[in-house]
Amino acid sequence: MSTLKSFTDSDQHISLELRDDHLTVLRLYGETSIYPFKNITLASGPIPEYPLNRVALTVIDFNTGVTDFKFSSSKNDFEIFVQKLIEVHSEFIPNH
Repeated sequence: MSTLKSFTDSDQHISLELRDDHLTVLRLYGETSIYPFKNITLASGPIPEYPLNRVALTVIDFNTGVTDFKFSSSKNDFEIFVQKLIEVHSEFIPNH
């Protein structure tokens, strides 16, 4: 699996990696979460936890409707990362 795009916010101790078929969330203290595209829905609108940021990333479990992950950053390239992630996710076709 190649990394198509990545984003790091060292202030919040997190790195996001867009892969061919999933999103990887690396917390810089060691925890890693993997969200396969076939199991998630994505949203990019602002969220209450980050009221000053125009864009946030919300990962929702497709089967349960439960929010698995929320994040936003004021870093300049975060919005570009989220746009690319949503684009790749919308074009994803599971091979099963």
